[in-house]
Amino acid sequence: MGQKHKIIIEVEDKDGRYFFDIQQPEPQRGSLDIQGIRAILAGALALTIRGSENEPKAMREVIDYLNSEFVNPDSFTDVFIEKGDEDNGTER
Repeated sequence: MGQKHKIIIEVEDKDGRYFFDIQQPEPQRGSLDIQGIRAILAGALALTIRGSENEPKAMREVIDYLNSEFVNPDSFTDVFIEKGDEDNGTER
């Protein structure tokens, strides 16, 4: 059996905006870099699309949402990535 990874996602809704905290439990912290976490979350997202009754509609909704996030520069003004995650982000 391969290694199991856990990713904790906490989402807080403040005035209609979602604030995400994505991390690993303390015993596993650092076993995945930001690219590994992103790959796992993308795989999970793909499973939710595959599990939809209307896959093309679900895929379109995801693409539209991502486009809206990247088009709106305000969406990422408060992004923080832990130092050492070796990705482009603001270190804290």
